This record gives sequence, C-alpha cells and structure tokens, in this order.
Amino acid sequence: MQATVEVVFDHLDASEALRERIHEEVEALEKIFGRFTSCRVVVATPPGQKHKPGPFTARLQINLPGGKQVIIDGAHSPEKAHDDPQVAVHHAFLAAKRQMKGAVDKMQGKVKNHEPSTPLA
Repeated sequence: MQATVEVVFDHLDASEALRERIHEEVEALEKIFGRFTSCRVVVATPPGQKHKPGPFTARLQINLPGGKQVIIDGAHSPEKAHDDPQVAVHHAFLAAKRQMKGAVDKMQGKVKNHEPSTPLA
C-alpha cells in the first residue's frame, strides 16, 4: 500500500477488525486504479450511542494525483446508514470505485462522446 490512510472513528470505539477491512478496501482500490496520494475514512454513528451504536455511516476522501479528489459522504443520506459498520464501509468503497472510474476515465480522455442527433423530418 502506497497511499497514506487515516482512519477516524467518530462517536464509537476503535475496531482493529474494521481498521483492517478499511486497509483491505484501500489496497483493492490501488490495484484497480493505481496509486493515489491519500485516503481519509471516517466511520461514524450519531453521538450519545456508544453503548448501542448505530446506524453507521462511512465517509471517504481520496486524493488523486493532480489535485483531484473523490469524496463519498454517506452521512447526509439516511438510506446510506447501516446497522453494521462493515457494510457501511463496504458500500462507501463501492461508491468510491464508481467515482474513481469516472475520474480516471476523464483524466485518460476516455469520456463517452455522443454523436449529434439528426433532426427528425
């Protein structure tokens, strides 16, 4: 893994299993999309629920070469909250893969160009 990875647990106790899962997801992204400079992952639950945490959200900020960023923020969408933090992290990384594919395609000039439509006579 070349990218610097920062993992933050917001309103919940740190979990080594979850931290390991995050590093695995980052490594998988690096294999698919090449090197990126850094990745910040925040796994959160609403405040005041430390004894029975949930629902969980995962936010990602991935910094790509050239100053580009991929930001996934599940915190603003209730349907992206999950009862299991592993699932929240997995879904955030799936969304990141989709966004990174689009960003990489744009950087490489692989953007789909639509042919101009012909007027109907």
